[in-house]
Amino acid sequence: MEILCGDFLDYKLPTDPYIIVSNLPYFLARKIILKLLKAQIRPRAMYIIIQNDFFQEMKKHTHHLGISIRIIQTMRRVDFEPMPRVESVFVEILPN
Repeated sequence: MEILCGDFLDYKLPTDPYIIVSNLPYFLARKIILKLLKAQIRPRAMYIIIQNDFFQEMKKHTHHLGISIRIIQTMRRVDFEPMPRVESVFVEILPN
């Protein structure tokens, strides 16, 4: 495992197979996921926490995005500090 600190959107993605595990900043989740899905070498899997509304939107476009997506666990708002105003889900995203 390698942990790096920095702006992910500026980070060069690995050329070896990799898996993403993250609690994404909600305001950047779309940009981060699109960067990963458009990468020359896509992650083998993504295990991420995102807003439920964003999950529902992605679920409608799985064919276009070339992914399968499922909820692993619905998160409770009290699980976060500070507590968000939105519902969150822990999801698995697998490239097709």
